[in-house]
Amino acid sequence: MQIVIENIKMPINHKLEDVISAARGIVRSDCISAKNFKIYKQSIDARRKSNIHYVYAVTAEADGKIISAGKNIRAIQSDAGLNIPKCNIPQKPV
Repeated sequence: MQIVIENIKMPINHKLEDVISAARGIVRSDCISAKNFKIYKQSIDARRKSNIHYVYAVTAEADGKIISAGKNIRAIQSDAGLNIPKCNIPQKPV
């Protein structure tokens, strides 16, 4: 089963390995065994100039069933995948 760990906040100066290790820490704290961590989404939160940071979502393969997960972890169907369809616009509207 595939899981998505959302809302991982990282400072501006960080390495991608730090994101994966933070995701592993969140999963480990919820007693879920997982592997194959990959960054799914990266966004920047710049609502406050004094606190600009990145927010990540990471996917992983969970071993076994997930009975209960934390508020930042959700389970998804492995066969559904995380593919986002592209929007094809034939002509510009103007």
